[in-house]
Amino acid sequence: MTEHRDDGTDIDRVAILAEIYARNRLRIEAQLPRLNIRQEFGHAVSVRAWRIHADRHYDRIRAEILAQQRVKFGDGWGYAITGRWVLNILIERALRASYAKP
Repeated sequence: MTEHRDDGTDIDRVAILAEIYARNRLRIEAQLPRLNIRQEFGHAVSVRAWRIHADRHYDRIRAEILAQQRVKFGDGWGYAITGRWVLNILIERALRASYAKP
């Protein structure tokens, strides 16, 4: 698998920050401790970047892995439940291997 990088420009950082501030307001009203804004923001951006990467590359990586496995094991590979489980694991590994954190 080749490495693909997403530049992160699709992440709406303003909306993420607004949502964190809104959650903090609710926590203050409920007399709960405030969120660590920097930590929550970093986590939210990381989660969004991963989701964008996975959405963009899932179909291509799935097709590549499925083709490789069917060359090895036959055209019926991936139809049975165990084959689908293995396929999902291989896709997850390939996505993670191709992901460059922002």
